[in-house]
Amino acid sequence: ETCGSCEGSGVEAGTRPTVCAQCGGAGQVISAVRTPIGTFQQSVPCNACGGTGRTFTPCKSCSGSGRVAKNKTLSVRFPAGVDNGSRLRVRGEGNAGRNGGRQ
Repeated sequence: ETCGSCEGSGVEAGTRPTVCAQCGGAGQVISAVRTPIGTFQQSVPCNACGGTGRTFTPCKSCSGSGRVAKNKTLSVRFPAGVDNGSRLRVRGEGNAGRNGGRQ
């Protein structure tokens, strides 16, 4: 479920995310390698922010993911003719998305 402490954002309450100093908010950095043929450039996700473009103090409850695991008991009615091992979809009961988004 969505974390109640940070409301799914993953940011510690009372703090705000800041623009990543390493990538400048782009979420990626360009690495250049010089070869005998010429210069080879490659963009890779930023190591400091993980490709998000922002750095923040993670929430203590959810460790910055925006979701927490909770056990819930559901009452589900199985339609006639369902075989063992079949998967059923239960509307509105899926996992919460990362950082408050859809999964």
